[in-house]
Amino acid sequence: MSHENPDTKTNDLWAKIGKTLKAGAETIVEGTKELTRAGKLRLELLALENERNKKHGDIGRKVHEMHKQGIVFPAELSPLFESVNDTEVRILAKKDEMEKARKEIESKEEPVETEGPTVDEETVGRFCTNCGAHVDEGHQYCSQCGHRLEQ
Repeated sequence: MSHENPDTKTNDLWAKIGKTLKAGAETIVEGTKELTRAGKLRLELLALENERNKKHGDIGRKVHEMHKQGIVFPAELSPLFESVNDTEVRILAKKDEMEKARKEIESKEEPVETEGPTVDEETVGRFCTNCGAHVDEGHQYCSQCGHRLEQ
């Protein structure tokens, strides 16, 4: 029978616990570094995608301006041009409505019925609360500025 000193057993137990805790802490630190790196890469990717989307928007605006100047583009772009033109008409109508409302407020007259198209939420769709860009249904992030959208 061997008789070990109880203090030695206690010290050995504490040493094992210390090694286990140290190994666990090192594992957590490594895991945190990996998650941080993955998160940083995701943010960098999102920034690049946003940059690309902004450039797509810039290209689209230039192409539309060229179309308005009479330059002919492939027929498959016609629905897009028509959609942009329709939206521009609705914007002008809304600006007119706003101007009439401003004048009514200033003169404190009775409201005047506005003419022109009315805009309902289904037709207009969603807009980014950060930059005001139109957002297609089902998107969680704005394609212009990357802002997370409310559902």
